[in-house]
Amino acid sequence: MKKRVFIIHGWEGYPEENWFPWLKKELEAKGFEVFVSQMPDADNPRIEKWIPAIAKIVGTADENTYFVGHSMGCQAVARYLETLPKNAKVGGAIFVAGFFKRLTGLGEEPNFEEVEREWLGTPLDLEKAKNHLSESVAIFSDD
Repeated sequence: MKKRVFIIHGWEGYPEENWFPWLKKELEAKGFEVFVSQMPDADNPRIEKWIPAIAKIVGTADENTYFVGHSMGCQAVARYLETLPKNAKVGGAIFVAGFFKRLTGLGEEPNFEEVEREWLGTPLDLEKAKNHLSESVAIFSDD
């Protein structure tokens, strides 16, 4: 079975931004099937919309399923993993610049506090999510 990679963008994101097209091309050249989907209502992201959207895009997750999350997409991937059956395993995930705690410099967004409150105020069991991963990598920077 072909290995599948799902790239999940962040808040206000879209599939053609940042390094997503480059990564898609690189992974496809190595034989992966790559999906970079538009998450619903990216300007006003909601957990109850994003997690079912990921589930629908992925279908059945297995050890040939991989994720790359960027910013809020990291938290969305972790929340999706929480929903998997207890013994389910996926191949792995790469979390790039994850949105897991309060950010500075975004307060000018019209719905910033509401979105931040929902995503950071809703409990997330990272250990449970991690149990579904065969491998994971987190990438951070200070710029």
